[in-house]
Amino acid sequence: MNRMKKMLMIFSSVIVMSVFATPIASAASCGAGGGSSFLQLIPTWHEYLQKDPNNNCEISNFDFPGDIWKVALAAVDILLRVAGIVAVIFVIKAGFSYVLSRGNPQEAAKARQSIIDALIGVGITSISTILVAFLGRSLTG
Repeated sequence: MNRMKKMLMIFSSVIVMSVFATPIASAASCGAGGGSSFLQLIPTWHEYLQKDPNNNCEISNFDFPGDIWKVALAAVDILLRVAGIVAVIFVIKAGFSYVLSRGNPQEAAKARQSIIDALIGVGITSISTILVAFLGRSLTG
């Protein structure tokens, strides 16, 4: 059991490090603001802002009070997608717990309930992400 915890910690550490390395990688690929996202899973903070047609890395016509909502929507979108990734990790962890319950009915029931809870979290974050992305794209026109 201790070995499984170590493997899970290593796996989750790699996921977390890759999420936080995204701004560094995108800044290196496209100047100071970044231009790409992490495996197309997590958008950049300027996802819904109007970009320069000649250079997709530069933001054109940033309206201070009006565009703050677009940046806030992108931040909410990023947080929801990270929460979705965490929920998927919990599904995997609960699946391991279910397999390793070794026929113990209490542990199997606990793992089954964890799987259900994590799948509910995946569903909620998926629907929320779709709604936020729809709102963000509607605001950009």
